[in-house]
Amino acid sequence: MIEVRVKDPANSKGLLAVILAFVLACAWFTESIGIHALFGAFLAGVVMPSVPGFRLFLKQRLELSVRPLAAALLRVYGSAYTISLLNDWSVWLMCFGIIVVAVAGKLGGSMLMARWTRMSWRDSFAIGVLMNTRD
Repeated sequence: MIEVRVKDPANSKGLLAVILAFVLACAWFTESIGIHALFGAFLAGVVMPSVPGFRLFLKQRLELSVRPLAAALLRVYGSAYTISLLNDWSVWLMCFGIIVVAVAGKLGGSMLMARWTRMSWRDSFAIGVLMNTRD
């Protein structure tokens, strides 16, 4: 079992630098082989030790800086998709179909599972609608 105890602030900066370098290297590698960089960063997170002290260390060091950065990146990449790409009726129809299937799948699945737990149909529908408001 890996035990992480960081008492020296200089040592913690070095450990954090190694972790960030590893995450960036994994992201670069997956991007270079044709898979999205986020998949590499995800895999780097998967192989990190699941020791509570290690998770707390990362949370304390990264939480305040990663959230604003992630929000900014999502806004930049989100603005790259424009409605002008939907320039044909067949594309609009496909977009509408995907949305209908996604909403119906989430609504239906949530309703059926809520109903399976013996909730009323009305409450099950409310659960399904609320689940659709999530991303």
